Order: sequence, then structure tokens, then C-alpha cells
Amino acid sequence: MQRLHEPPVVSAALADLTCDSDGKIDNFAGGGRSLPLHLPHPDSKYILGLFLGGVYQEVMGSNHNMFGTTNVAHITTAPEGFRIKRLVRGQSIGEVLRTCQHHPEDMRSAFATMVEEAVASRRLSPLQ
Repeated sequence: MQRLHEPPVVSAALADLTCDSDGKIDNFAGGGRSLPLHLPHPDSKYILGLFLGGVYQEVMGSNHNMFGTTNVAHITTAPEGFRIKRLVRGQSIGEVLRTCQHHPEDMRSAFATMVEEAVASRRLSPLQ
């Protein structure tokens, strides 16, 4: 969704925690088994878009899959291309986690501690 003018330099596999993909997404347009991506810049976010289409995906965007309600865009065609009629904000990951009695701040802190310990013990390098 960004840096589209730059050629991708790494291949990625996407892990998925839903029941619909057997734990990974590994079938991409063009028949590839991995997704070509860019190396992230340390000072900015790298955003990927995962676009689900159809009623089934809309219904599955529930707490069942820990997606919560999804963002929805009502789009129509127009002479100039398309027109966004309405945007509906979905739940954030934090909101979904809180609904299921998890605490995102505690999870983030525990994860940061695990990463720091892995780097300190040389099980993980800053480049990984």
C-alpha cells in the first residue's frame, strides 16, 4: 500500500491465526508461494492491506477470528472512476482483545520484554 515505486527485496510468509487458512497465507497473485516486500524503515510503519471480499468474509470478521468488526467502505462507480459514499470504522485490535478479556498494554509490555531478553542473550539480532 506504500513504496510501490520501489522494487521489493525480500520474500515474506504471512502467519494467520484464523481457522480459515491453516495457519498461513501462502498463495498469492501470480502463483507465488511468498509475498515480495520491502525492508522496513526503522522510523516508519510498513503497512500491508489484506482485502477480503464478499459476505462470508464480512461475517467472519467477528470475534470468532479475533478480527472484530471490519472497516467498511461503500464505493460506487462514477464518471471520474469511483466515489466513496460512506466509510464505517471497525474495531481496533485492542478493542477486540479487550472484549475477550485480554489486556493489550500488558501483552505489548510482555512481548517487548521477551524481545529485549532474546537480543541480550543473542538468540535474536536487531537485523532479524
